[in-house]
Amino acid sequence: MQKLLVLLLFLISGVGCADKPEDLIEKARIELEKENRDGALELLRQAFELSLGEDFHFRPVHEKFSQLYVSRSGNRVLLVPLEKPKSFQLFDETGKLLRKGTAPSKIVRAGISPTGNFLIFLTHNGDDGNCLLSVYDSQQAKFTSKAANAVCEMTPAISDAASFPLVSDGKIFLHTTGGVVELKQKPDKPIAKMPAYPAFYYNKDNQLFFTYGSAGVYKFYHIDSKANLKLIHKDITTGKITFNSAGLEPGVIIGGAGSMKMYFFNPQTLQPTGKTWNTSAWNELVILDDRSRFYTENAALFEYRSGKDKELPFWATQLHALSGGRLLFISSTGAATVYSGIEPSASSIAIYKKGAELDERK
Repeated sequence: MQKLLVLLLFLISGVGCADKPEDLIEKARIELEKENRDGALELLRQAFELSLGEDFHFRPVHEKFSQLYVSRSGNRVLLVPLEKPKSFQLFDETGKLLRKGTAPSKIVRAGISPTGNFLIFLTHNGDDGNCLLSVYDSQQAKFTSKAANAVCEMTPAISDAASFPLVSDGKIFLHTTGGVVELKQKPDKPIAKMPAYPAFYYNKDNQLFFTYGSAGVYKFYHIDSKANLKLIHKDITTGKITFNSAGLEPGVIIGGAGSMKMYFFNPQTLQPTGKTWNTSAWNELVILDDRSRFYTENAALFEYRSGKDKELPFWATQLHALSGGRLLFISSTGAATVYSGIEPSASSIAIYKKGAELDERK
């Protein structure tokens, strides 16, 4: 503890005073003297955010967000403000505000079409535990369709034609501008007595994929342009689908503890491409190019490149690929943060390292 206090005094003298991060470092030192590690850690995280250069901030650092979504094209960004859970903001790839609005109620999850022309919101529907799906046309700046009932545990998705799927009573319905189509086939639960929830994803070409299951047991499906259901794999490990750098090939994790691999599938043939990775059930994973990928582990950000893992000096969650080969994520303080391959200054990294020493999750 004494060593940390001395190092915090050193940091105070080494950080510039333009945004006063040194004031937060001093407060962190006081909290450490009180043996309040959590309070000191939070203050160091804030100091770290303030110390970063402007190139790291997608939006001004005082703006905080709880949810982040990026179009497959990488040039439309949907953010939900931390203090306004019914509100949403749509930006271009530079951080310029394009649209803002208010959803019918608190946003549980959302989705953005491959080019960002349409948004979809899963919102709470009163106190009965149910949710609603609502579609927003970002070009016309208005909600376009009557809300549809949905389970709150689903992950919504929407196409550039404003089509969106949902599962109700074990049946799949595809909502389109021309009406609602019920698929003839039903998805099977991986385990009959366990609940199953859908997580829908459109790739960059508006092809629809989804996982169905819960608690580490899922099935992997495709719905084609004629509303036919196709089982791709009957046993995958996580419900999340990760797309390759082109935004086309869906990847899923298959296998048990110690033998997990990520398999990618051809979006036309639905067969494995032959490309696999040894992996673990990463909380977040983003592929920016064929040489590297980014993931989080206990809120720390890592890059895997050329067979080696490197920890980057950021606390991160909700990773997404932004145009220009950049990574966009939500920081531990709620800031929308950009990483373009250039590390922060030495003084910022020093603050991060002191905070990491206090972070008991690492």
